[in-house]
Amino acid sequence: MYHKLKLFIFINGVFMWFSNEFFTLLNNASKTQDDTDWLNQTLNSIKDKINSCENIQKLPEIRRKYVKRGSRRALGSWVFDGNSHYYIHTVGTRSELQPNIGVWADNRIRVGYGFELTKAYFGNPEKCHKFMESAVKVLSNRQANINSHWENCSNIYVESYSKEDNYSENHIESSSMIDFLTSFEKPEWLFFGHVINVNETESIPSILDETSSLKFIDTFFGETSDFYGAVCEIYKSTP
Repeated sequence: MYHKLKLFIFINGVFMWFSNEFFTLLNNASKTQDDTDWLNQTLNSIKDKINSCENIQKLPEIRRKYVKRGSRRALGSWVFDGNSHYYIHTVGTRSELQPNIGVWADNRIRVGYGFELTKAYFGNPEKCHKFMESAVKVLSNRQANINSHWENCSNIYVESYSKEDNYSENHIESSSMIDFLTSFEKPEWLFFGHVINVNETESIPSILDETSSLKFIDTFFGETSDFYGAVCEIYKSTP
């Protein structure tokens, strides 16, 4: 099994993070212990590499400007949501604006920010709603650099879940971001960012290899770090 896996994820000595083989094994990971062990090792390796990125390391630094004794670690452990989907987010941000990365077994990866609005695992919906309000204020602000990334995007991926409306995902224009964040009465989960299908990588043709994947993820959080910091600062200063 492991010889085959090594052949699958290494091509000419390059680690193919998001190859079709990777996602096939991701989908089948629960079927054998070997696959499960391989997946855990691979995801942890990916996490360690992402955590070494310059802009990823800055996320907890930004957060610590308003949270005393906040974690110095960037990304924590991968979480499996029971639907062939694994995600990872910045340590300590469950009830905040949550820097978040996810992978699906249907050959997709996403990077962006999420809001977890339930009480599960000691969540704090009231605090998180305040973060959402802070994000809306930042998105409404035309100050240079604060929301320039979102304004320059013509195709933003969003997803949501609520018991009333179930799960949905769409692509929206940047001008619809505020409507997206304020149009839910009782959401349990909201996410906005970018999603890539590895079968449709013409726009980012080298996304499959480790170097390009790291660059894509790190660049995204670098370009949105002013947004993240501004949301945290508004939250801190709002009574």
